[in-house]
Amino acid sequence: MIPILALASAQLFDLMSFLLLVGQHGLAAELNPLVVRLATEFGLGAVAIAKLVLLAYVACTVAVLARRRPRLAGLVNVAGVAAGSLGGFSNMLTI
Repeated sequence: MIPILALASAQLFDLMSFLLLVGQHGLAAELNPLVVRLATEFGLGAVAIAKLVLLAYVACTVAVLARRRPRLAGLVNVAGVAAGSLGGFSNMLTI
């Protein structure tokens, strides 16, 4: 349970800092070209929905893997926490 909370916290930190970044500096400040394209084509709501769907998918994957492959589940979780933390901190450095 705690690993999934860490995953969710890191990913939500990334999302919230992204929204602050775009609010203060515009979409040009975002470094991820996939996120820029998604926001340009469909709006910031689509970015938030995509982030939450991806978070749910990864959290479910970790939960399923934890039963039979706990080390792999830990690795997937750590990768998700690292990705969210890196994204959030890079956004905060720009803000």
